[in-house]
Amino acid sequence: MRGDIYALAAMAGASVVVIGRMTSLPTALFAILGGVLCFALRYTAIRRGWQLPVAGRSNPDQRQS
Repeated sequence: MRGDIYALAAMAGASVVVIGRMTSLPTALFAILGGVLCFALRYTAIRRGWQLPVAGRSNPDQRQS
């Protein structure tokens, strides 16, 4: 796993599209808004160095008491 924000940005953009479809508003508008949100999140994450936490392997030899 990587700590980049690819999936989070894609899920946020897709959520906007789904909400637009549920409200019966113009699909094209929400598709554009979802794409812009996805791009903006990813771009901001790159520029600011945002990373998501990554699960690491547990080492049984390094037990803490």
